[in-house]
Amino acid sequence: MSTELRVEQEGRSSITFRITGENRDGQELFRVKVTSCVISRPAFKSTPIPEAILERIQDYRKACGEM
Repeated sequence: MSTELRVEQEGRSSITFRITGENRDGQELFRVKVTSCVISRPAFKSTPIPEAILERIQDYRKACGEM
């Protein structure tokens, strides 16, 4: 089985990932969308994604050929 993680969408305070898994024959076994949100504590309110994290996400997207 192989898996692939792609960044589907970046927002101000959230990021959506798409994860897929295939068997050796290339048949898709699963497809998952996960949205992660950045919040401040203890207020539990959305806050912008830190610049250092955004830079790493953009580096990852470039390495995957998405940008």
